[in-house]
Amino acid sequence: MAEWRGETAGNEGGAETHPCIEDDGVVRLAFVWCLAARRSLLLVHNARYAWRLIATDPGAGYAGASEWMGANIPAGETIFHLDWDDFPQLFFFNPQFHYLLGLDPTFMYLTSPTRWRLWSDVATLLIGLLLEITVFLSTTFVVDRPRPHVVRLNSTPSTSSFPSGHTAAATVLFAGLALILGRHVEHRVVRAGVWALAVLVVALVAFSRVYRGLHHPTDVIAGVLYGAGCLVAGSQATERSAARVTGRDATVLSPDEGVSR
Repeated sequence: MAEWRGETAGNEGGAETHPCIEDDGVVRLAFVWCLAARRSLLLVHNARYAWRLIATDPGAGYAGASEWMGANIPAGETIFHLDWDDFPQLFFFNPQFHYLLGLDPTFMYLTSPTRWRLWSDVATLLIGLLLEITVFLSTTFVVDRPRPHVVRLNSTPSTSSFPSGHTAAATVLFAGLALILGRHVEHRVVRAGVWALAVLVVALVAFSRVYRGLHHPTDVIAGVLYGAGCLVAGSQATERSAARVTGRDATVLSPDEGVSR
């Protein structure tokens, strides 16, 4: 190295360079070209993917509903929707409205516990009913239990006997309504009466399905159990969104209580 330095220092004008330096420059240039080629291929791939999406896009899913909303709902009204992913399309077509969810529901809980409770109540029922129909269709397809061999008082559905979807849906709906009313009613006697009425309605639905010859007793029992499970799952899904923010169970808050108290 010292010999090379002496040689280059003795050259007139210092024009000569060491071969290693020239090789290093070639490597750097090759690296830049490889990086540019990789970026170009990535851009081409993304462009082709985007073009396929555009070519196969069926159109905005909320265009028709948004057109009806714009023609029939006064400006400034609040639009109730459950999924905050719906907000971009809804707002794009009708920015003159207020929308219940534009961000994660936890932000709504921080700004308005009362509005969050309204959203939570409706979301609990809808999530429970969606879970109920999903479990019902999956289970009845797998189990494929025949209907009771008795005289039936009405037409037989195309699905199998197990479980009872009517009983499960009644459990989610009426027990869910009792759960929601219980959140807003402080009087224990009234809450007990609401729950008693819900249990009575579910029992009548279950009895009617067996009486009409459409289900075995175990079918309606299974319907009550998995319907209650779907309702609990829907309730927990909405309650946890507030619990993650506040660190406490949202059900202990009154509808008008803020998170700072």
